[in-house]
Amino acid sequence: MDLATEVFLTSAEQERFTLFSIIKSYLERVYIFKNQDQPLRDTFERDYTAVNLREIAKITGKTYGSVYNTYLQIIEDFKNIFVEDDPKESEIFNYEADLYRFYLMTNSYSYKFIKISLKDEHTSLDEFLKQNDISKATAMRHFKPLRQHLKQYGVRMVYDQIGFTGDEVLIRLAVTNLLWIGTNGITWPFILINHDTVDRLFKQIMRDFGFEETNHATSELFRYYVAVALERILGGHLVEDNETLRLLRFPFPSTIKRFLDETDNDLLKDHPPLVELTESASLYLILNGLPFKYETIQPIDFLLKSIKHYNSNIYDFVDDFINLLPPELLDQFNMSILEKKQFKLNLAQVVIGVITFKELYQVVIDDFFGNESFYAIDEQKNLKEIVDQSFDQLVRDKNEFELDKLNVVKYGFYQILRRMSVFVKVNTTVKVAINAPVNTAAYDDMYNFLQSIRFVELQKFMDIDETTDVIATTISRREEFQPKAPNAIITHVDDPLTDVTFGLLTILIFRTWRHKLTGQ
Repeated sequence: MDLATEVFLTSAEQERFTLFSIIKSYLERVYIFKNQDQPLRDTFERDYTAVNLREIAKITGKTYGSVYNTYLQIIEDFKNIFVEDDPKESEIFNYEADLYRFYLMTNSYSYKFIKISLKDEHTSLDEFLKQNDISKATAMRHFKPLRQHLKQYGVRMVYDQIGFTGDEVLIRLAVTNLLWIGTNGITWPFILINHDTVDRLFKQIMRDFGFEETNHATSELFRYYVAVALERILGGHLVEDNETLRLLRFPFPSTIKRFLDETDNDLLKDHPPLVELTESASLYLILNGLPFKYETIQPIDFLLKSIKHYNSNIYDFVDDFINLLPPELLDQFNMSILEKKQFKLNLAQVVIGVITFKELYQVVIDDFFGNESFYAIDEQKNLKEIVDQSFDQLVRDKNEFELDKLNVVKYGFYQILRRMSVFVKVNTTVKVAINAPVNTAAYDDMYNFLQSIRFVELQKFMDIDETTDVIATTISRREEFQPKAPNAIITHVDDPLTDVTFGLLTILIFRTWRHKLTGQ
């Protein structure tokens, strides 16, 4: 379960959301099987059949009665969402899961607390309790997951006048992350600032700072941060001046001031007095301190040259670390020129992040990297030891570079390397052999398809043995080759191949891979 679901939803709401997602996934599979011979349609709408709750109960391992009761609660939610007394099942389960979760979120006390804090409504806890007709004990119980999460950022919830106390940039990062994973970018959760206004500022920031827009999802995530920053500014919550930029010596324009001078947003025109350079600096540090990936080499070159020119100590520190890594480790990654430069930039961004956020940077990258379990399962066994040895040697040899929180820098370097190892090189593979006539389209299609899966190792059929994991065969008779590959899963594939065949084969291979990694 993701963080936003745990922070914002009650256990009953979590149960409803989980059941909704399971039913939606089940109906999607049924729909695909039912229409496997039909051409793909450019639509997300599905003409679902009625929901079989007994089948869902079997899938979830719960009683029919408990599934039915939760299902009825889902129906009640959608009566409110659609403003209908009798919403149809096809309408309900064509609804986006992220939008349903957002509906549940907006009614949660923790979400309301965040929204009040963003809008700076000067609401006391007593007023909040009265508005929501709840007791203080109930509110505090609901606030607990949010309170515990914010504590990791050094941020506290305050109640005399509902809001937060702590480092302003860390408050903004924590709130941005929660809103982002709670909506997955499917809706705009901000009231005071519309998307077009934020988009104009975002594009101006990227131009002013010499960055380049990455993919849409990454850009939208940063727009969320900008929106949070603007709403906090409107509430009078400003970034405090600090010595970070003087230490880094990076030049940056006052992008916030020019934007506020030119905006047609009445609220922003009347913004409270602020130190425009300090606010611009915070945006600049966020872009420099989070290890983003870029799809072209130009912004990477620009950023690396800036770091080398304005703070060569950081550039040299990273360069020396890379040179201390065993050559065979980097050779395994088989990195392109772009990947090598991206790797160096991300390491430099870790150093900048630690200079900016000190020990709390570990929380920031853990939250924004996410999916720890995925990276852990296929990590090279001695990778952490290699990073530790190389980093410790670097620190011993490079005493002239004074850097606090070296343990956090080392942790960040390790996180960058383990993600590099997972994305570039697979340590665990699934051995797959094809048993189909080599002069047929089925063989060619399967060969090309399987070869494109990074963790598949294609095995010649004549070489199948006890290490073979999967045999994909168009021939139903399997007794002739199973003795040679006693541990293999033998799956029959239709000829000609269909989308469903490829889908089932993918699921089988992925589950086999997960089993080899985790034993489950």
